[in-house]
Amino acid sequence: MTQIYVTALFDREGSASDAKRALAEQQGVAVHRSFVVSRDERGFHVDGRYAGEPPKHWYALLATTLARVLRGASREEDSVAIGDAEQELAVGQAALVALIDEHVPNVADATIRSYGGVLIRVSPGTLEAEDTERFLKASAL
Repeated sequence: MTQIYVTALFDREGSASDAKRALAEQQGVAVHRSFVVSRDERGFHVDGRYAGEPPKHWYALLATTLARVLRGASREEDSVAIGDAEQELAVGQAALVALIDEHVPNVADATIRSYGGVLIRVSPGTLEAEDTERFLKASAL
């Protein structure tokens, strides 16, 4: 199995959230991390938080801090993948960005497409680290 980022673009946030849940339950797919990125009149938000907005509950803040410490450099890859998704979004649209392992190649595609997602795949090794700060400053993840 090889880790791969899948990015799926949707016409609305609800479809992206539904696809995120379905992907987590999909047989033959191990989801390491996933994010729903959406854009509205106020700007971008990731998993319900606007740029620079801290988590609303103490346990979410603790989980975010621990994830940064434990996952280290992988968070940089997440940042680049999410930043790339943000570039594609118009107001009202959303994207699902997920780092996954598939037991069978392309098994996640049908699930994502069933919710109306347009799918893009990219290997973590191809992401450019120089774009990392763009997302980290914007998202407070």
